[in-house]
Amino acid sequence: MGETTPLTRRGLLKLIGNAAKYSPFVLAGAGAADKTADEVQVALTDSFESDGISYLPIYEIHSSQKGTIPLPEETSGFFMEYNIIDWVYEHDIHNIYTLPIDELVRVISMRPIDASYLETARQHHFPVAFGDIVRYAQEVYPLIKIASNKDTQQFWNGIYLIVGSALPEATRLALSTKIPKMSRRRFLTLSLAGVGALTGSWLTSNTKMFEEKTIMKAIETDPFNRFLLRLYGMSSNLHPEEPFIFVRNALQALKIKTLAGFTKQTNPHPLIPFDTGAMHGGTEDFIPLPDDFLRLLIAYTNRFYMSQVVKKYTAESVATTRLIAADDSRVFHDLPPLVDKKLLALLRNIPDTPPTSPRPVDQGSSDR
Repeated sequence: MGETTPLTRRGLLKLIGNAAKYSPFVLAGAGAADKTADEVQVALTDSFESDGISYLPIYEIHSSQKGTIPLPEETSGFFMEYNIIDWVYEHDIHNIYTLPIDELVRVISMRPIDASYLETARQHHFPVAFGDIVRYAQEVYPLIKIASNKDTQQFWNGIYLIVGSALPEATRLALSTKIPKMSRRRFLTLSLAGVGALTGSWLTSNTKMFEEKTIMKAIETDPFNRFLLRLYGMSSNLHPEEPFIFVRNALQALKIKTLAGFTKQTNPHPLIPFDTGAMHGGTEDFIPLPDDFLRLLIAYTNRFYMSQVVKKYTAESVATTRLIAADDSRVFHDLPPLVDKKLLALLRNIPDTPPTSPRPVDQGSSDR
């Protein structure tokens, strides 16, 4: 319980070890075929299935007012990545876990996209879940830097390797029309199996191209744009040293699954849409992982980060999924919160005071 330093990529891969079933981290061997099948399913149906539960990922640019994806009528519960930090209400300071329900709904409704989701929840009476964490009001992305010509070439080379190694020939043929500066013959004949996919993910990492080619296209529905968005998500899973994305992906995945388990009590085959920022595409890869594994990633990947999060929110809040739902009068009320007691036990062992300061980071964009 005494580890205090952030986990590196090498440490993460060592932690995963020989657990081949955790294929979302590395598209290698037989796992590549399964992951490809999942991606094809999402491309065709917009959703994917895990343990009998259907999940509908919705990615967006938080600052944009475009691209609202209507929630299906069969929605069983909806997870929203929304974070309110240090909100002063009636002379007290609140956050997403403590803000009174009326003020919470009012604040969320200030953004048209979110207001439309709440209106759908009012009409169909399904629960809306919250459970995001942010250490500060603004945090930075040290893995994103201004792209040089070398970065650009590296980014596209990584895409070539991933597409050429993991996707079926027909899909490669369709995508090849979108690939710039690459001969059609070379692109279509790539066949490096899972090794190529893993190498490609590493090559695409740490470049401004991710933001330019993926995040800013989150509101577009072209299948190729989703491919780029998911590429960022999968590659971000190889960067546990950036907790603002990695740890939050793991926590949000665990809470999305908690919401799904709650709805499954009354619906054996629930549909759970979840709305997050475009940088959180890696959440999809965390959802199929065992809950206990996710809890370990949350608690131990970066103890410095989590110690500050726990100090800010309390361990009880971080381990809780807040639920709200509208009654027959279309008025929202709090439902009993879902507390992950196993995660809470791990978080209570994290020191209140951060042990050491992490390395300085470059300035970058901020998330909600």
